[in-house]
Amino acid sequence: MQSLRFISIGLAILSFGIMMTAWAQTAPSPADLGKLITQDAEVIKTSLAKPKVDKKAQSKIRLAAFLIAHYAQSSIVKDSPKAGSLATLRDRALGIVKAVDDGKLDEAKKLAESLSPDVAADPGVKVAPVALEKHLDLESVMKAFSSVRMAGLGLENHMDDLANFTGPVEAADAEKIQASAQKIAMIALLANFYAPPKDAAKTKKLWTALNKEMYTTALELAEAAKTKQGAAISKIAQKLTTEKVGTVCTRCHDVFR
Repeated sequence: MQSLRFISIGLAILSFGIMMTAWAQTAPSPADLGKLITQDAEVIKTSLAKPKVDKKAQSKIRLAAFLIAHYAQSSIVKDSPKAGSLATLRDRALGIVKAVDDGKLDEAKKLAESLSPDVAADPGVKVAPVALEKHLDLESVMKAFSSVRMAGLGLENHMDDLANFTGPVEAADAEKIQASAQKIAMIALLANFYAPPKDAAKTKKLWTALNKEMYTTALELAEAAKTKQGAAISKIAQKLTTEKVGTVCTRCHDVFR
């Protein structure tokens, strides 16, 4: 039974690698993923430093930690010298998810101090992939699109704002847009492991197709921000907003929400 479990996990991660290869034209680089890790680690540390860590803050901490685990695992390359470090980062991020679930915030704070792409590898760390989707449900993952006030990361509001973007593209704006777009792309990859049970309308094929469209569109937006193409930013962001009919987000919500 245990061997079947490992085979199942291995096949799931293999399909993830195939998706990244098949979908990506300019997938987030290790350096870009490092920036996302640093950004979400700061969200965790800031939230844990508050005098009172309420339920909304706990929800945001779990989400940010889970995304860090996803970034780390997706960056692991077999036989790479950094594989152990990235696996350690993944495991510590998942440890934060569990610590918050268990109400052990002091433990979460301790783990948060070592959230870095360059963390020293734990002795005996296992670099084999884990089934991330077993650690956080899809609804919690998609909270990343909710507003900051609602314990999200504000991705939906950012896309809505960018849909009316007129420029100019300042360096700080470009960096923020690129980070949001790359985060959306990584969430799209992750979402494939949450395919709904098959029925007449909610098919895995449609789910995968919509995730792929979100992934490629988000990477287009990241590239437009990187090269400071002001006009292109608004045009591409309109495909990711929930304020217009027919966008990838609204089409997905029409069927699966």
